[in-house]
Amino acid sequence: MNSSAQWISEQLNKRDFVTSIEVDGNRLSIVRDSRPTASVGVLSVRDVTAADVLPLVEGVQSVDFVLNKPKTGRFMGDALELLELKNVGWGGLGDAIRALRDFDRLGDYQERELTFVMRGLRQHGRVTSLTLLDDHRIAVVRQGLPDRVVFVGSMYQPTAETVRDAIDRYGDFDLFAATNPNSDPTAEAIEVAADAGIQMLKWRETLAALYR
Repeated sequence: MNSSAQWISEQLNKRDFVTSIEVDGNRLSIVRDSRPTASVGVLSVRDVTAADVLPLVEGVQSVDFVLNKPKTGRFMGDALELLELKNVGWGGLGDAIRALRDFDRLGDYQERELTFVMRGLRQHGRVTSLTLLDDHRIAVVRQGLPDRVVFVGSMYQPTAETVRDAIDRYGDFDLFAATNPNSDPTAEAIEVAADAGIQMLKWRETLAALYR
């Protein structure tokens, strides 16, 4: 039995909207109180790629949601593209809980912060195209201006450690978009970002910076 899938099953079974769960390898069949039975595929990798996702979403046995267990894991752009094509939800344990609780079709669940940012960037007057590099970074192509990579950070108060962790985990980016409406980056966070050649900006400031 897949130990990660078993652990996820135990966590989901604690939810009052879950009636029962059947574990089959790294797949869970979840019977819910008032919504249709749903299937969740469980991964436990650092970087989720399309190759990891493909066996879970092929054919009639496709799962409804792909859950990656590690909190430090990330979904890469090719995986996100495939999941969108297949209308399969994705995320961590918290995302799976919200999807199972709130949606009949788990593929209708979208990570809120990333969806908000993508919508805002699509409506931007200078932006001509967007590419998801992973679940926190977006490559932005602008009309008549250099390309930029935007990191989406939704935490309330980004700190110096937040910035260092983002760089270590996700690699290069140009702008750190602090998207929480109450976000208040610390002076140390701004300094660490600047030392790395990164602009630390609130969401409105990010939109303004993309015009320049």
